[in-house]
Amino acid sequence: KPGEIVIELTHDGQCAASLPFELRMRRQGSANRQGLDSSDAIYLAMPDRFAHAAGGGDANGMKEQPDRRKPYGRHGGNLRGLARHTDYLHALGVTALWLTPVQTNDMESQSYHGYAITDHYSIDPRLGSLADYKTLSANLAQWGVKLVMDIVVNHCGTGHKWMADAPSSRWFNSWDWKPELTNYRTSVATDTHASAYDRRRTIEGWFDTTMADLNMADPLVERYMTQMAIW
Repeated sequence: KPGEIVIELTHDGQCAASLPFELRMRRQGSANRQGLDSSDAIYLAMPDRFAHAAGGGDANGMKEQPDRRKPYGRHGGNLRGLARHTDYLHALGVTALWLTPVQTNDMESQSYHGYAITDHYSIDPRLGSLADYKTLSANLAQWGVKLVMDIVVNHCGTGHKWMADAPSSRWFNSWDWKPELTNYRTSVATDTHASAYDRRRTIEGWFDTTMADLNMADPLVERYMTQMAIW
């Protein structure tokens, strides 16, 4: 129910710290939202590569700065740029906009796609702010266009603070901290005749050397990702 609760952080059975947390009331009618179905025309956009709007992003302090001369670099697109072109999407007949992840990807290079998340609870400053994301959502809603969130639970970027201080020893699929890449054979996950090695390599192998594989079989990791998705 809406209201303020107190979250207590304990250590060795003792309360080490406490903080208030507000559960806000849902917006009127939010439970009546319409999900996706086969009638939708979904447009996939990479925010960094779609459109730029002045003042819509801040690269200060980020490891990688926008540089359109680099094919795999940041090109400067942002959420405000997207919000200015919702009429274009509507004119195309688009009924749902699917964005690649907009959370912070503070990596040294090649994270323009958004899939190497280093902070699950912040919008990447180069793309804008949480307020910009909400504005985009509102602009789309005026045209009757849905906004699809891309939630990554398989891995995180190796620039995440977890790499230096993981919440638990089972947080990552690390292969004894000698990470191997996945074999990308996703069919073995449901193949009853697949070898145990192939199945493990598929599920526990890293997607890339810059993307640490999360152990979603661990209840704590699963809970974290569930709560993040709700947020």
